[in-house]
Amino acid sequence: NASEILPSLLKGGDPNDPYGLSGRKNSGDPSNKSGLDGKDPYGQSGRKTSGDPSNKTGLDGEDPYGLSGRKKSSDPFNKSGLGGNGQGESLPEGLARIKLVKAKELINSDIVGKSDPYAVLIYGKQIQKTKTIKNTLEPEWNHEAEFKFPDGDSRNFYIEVFDSDKIGKDTSLGNLTLDITDVLAMDGTEGKWYPLDGVKSGKILLSADFLDKLGRNPSDLIPGLMKGGDLNDPNSRRNSTNPAKVNPSTLHGNVPGGIIPKGKAKLNLIKAKDLIQADKNSKSDPYAVLLYGKQVEKTKVIPNSHEPQWNHEAEFDVPDGDERSFYIEVFDSDKIGQDTSLGNLTLDITDVLSMDGKDGQWFPLKGVKSGKVLLSADFIDELGRNASEILPSLLKGGDPNDPYGLSGRKKSSDPFNKSGLGGNGQGESLPEGLARIKLVKAKELINSDIVGKS
Repeated sequence: NASEILPSLLKGGDPNDPYGLSGRKNSGDPSNKSGLDGKDPYGQSGRKTSGDPSNKTGLDGEDPYGLSGRKKSSDPFNKSGLGGNGQGESLPEGLARIKLVKAKELINSDIVGKSDPYAVLIYGKQIQKTKTIKNTLEPEWNHEAEFKFPDGDSRNFYIEVFDSDKIGKDTSLGNLTLDITDVLAMDGTEGKWYPLDGVKSGKILLSADFLDKLGRNPSDLIPGLMKGGDLNDPNSRRNSTNPAKVNPSTLHGNVPGGIIPKGKAKLNLIKAKDLIQADKNSKSDPYAVLLYGKQVEKTKVIPNSHEPQWNHEAEFDVPDGDERSFYIEVFDSDKIGQDTSLGNLTLDITDVLSMDGKDGQWFPLKGVKSGKVLLSADFIDELGRNASEILPSLLKGGDPNDPYGLSGRKKSSDPFNKSGLGGNGQGESLPEGLARIKLVKAKELINSDIVGKS
């Protein structure tokens, strides 16, 4: 019953262990203070009532679940994003159902005519895509997506709307990030409009349900989820920058965490072969989704082929939060029902750096009996270094953004500074005068232009 779950949640406990059995004392222990016995088995006598003006439980008023105080998805300390770390507390197990009903007031990205909108819904490594609605700024999808929950440590659901373009890359029409508490709060409601981020206008109508593995009411789970770990304490989190955390690499095995280099990662998804046949009567109509952090790209659909050739060039800004993995999933585009997965691939940032400058490499797809994708990659480093110069530091868990260890040196204003660039001045009386530096020329610069030189 809900009354059996509530006490644990009010104390920020584990919602999957509502009685605290894992840590409680033996019932025969005379010092047992667990509160699971006596006239007040649920500890209600000491709790403030909802009518108490000093009530801090957050179970009353216009914000019954205390959502107004939680961090926004754009908060730099919020690690609950795609593939993120959540808050460290136990997440409830179950099935999250999100229905993307429709959109309105979308921006028009086409010069002639209206947009052709579709949406991508992502949770962890689970991806779904709606159908494309032609020539409208108010598409109605009625797309029902199901996600197994949890997926790793992630607690955020990401939705992005695109305009399908026949030429060039599809244009983003806005995005939305939902925390698991948002999904739980929508359970049983008719729907809610959410404004899209990253654009001047645009809203989407969503409804949601959550089927808890233990059969509990979603509204009973929210208080416990809101009282998880401290997001402002970086030492309480494990993330991709933590050297103690091992990150799987397709080409290098397990690699340590570390600071991620700054720059642009360019992935070219050239083609695929040996794809499984998802359609009984014909070949598949494959397309692929490429995901890094909150950046999403989609290839074109190649009709009736098991060896599609996309030649899709995707460009991602690195880093995106603490994310270091690039995720690619191939789908069969179906006119009826949900698109079928034809396999997926996860690449670590070290895999991308290893491919830099090479013609291309075949990678087997996971989750299916057969299928491979041909990829090439380049990394444009913010400091102008070659990928081969950055990779050794990453494989050792070092800081590729500080190759010379400058971050630890003393400032020139420090009176004991002995490490200054250009001598060992002590910060005392400096000579007055004019310093002239002549920058003569450069050679062997990288070429950042695809056509022509820099």
